[in-house]
Amino acid sequence: MAETPASLARKIEKWAGAGFDYTTVIVLKAALEPDRRESAGRIHSRSGNLAKSVRVIEPTLPGVVRRGGVISSGLSAGSRSKSNPINYAGIIQNGGRVKPHAIRATGHRLAFPGIKGEVVIPEVNHPGATIRAQNYLQVKEPRLGPALDAGYQDSINREIA
Repeated sequence: MAETPASLARKIEKWAGAGFDYTTVIVLKAALEPDRRESAGRIHSRSGNLAKSVRVIEPTLPGVVRRGGVISSGLSAGSRSKSNPINYAGIIQNGGRVKPHAIRATGHRLAFPGIKGEVVIPEVNHPGATIRAQNYLQVKEPRLGPALDAGYQDSINREIA
């Protein structure tokens, strides 16, 4: 979603009031965009929801002040929203173990094909599983330097013109 000129102006003013150039944030986000697209492309899933959730983390002014003026960003994925939770992003990225647990039918039926037709059951016991890390979120740091340099140069050229 594109920012409105008014919201962008407010951010620039807010960051300038704290002594920081918001252009750095804009350039950093733009430099991470190719990594975001590549990371989303590395995810293999049926629904595509995890790939759609990959995003560039926007630096916050309080975070920059806490880190002594260091503006940092990165990639993130997943969602904690109640309407469309994608709470498995971490285990896909880092790997891990799913403990044995019961899966209960809530709103839908747990149905399986049986010898004499469909078998409907109220719950099933999941045996647990080991998930290997996929490391789909990757930032290519050698690419960041030239992208940041080019972004700063464009910003300088606009200021001079």
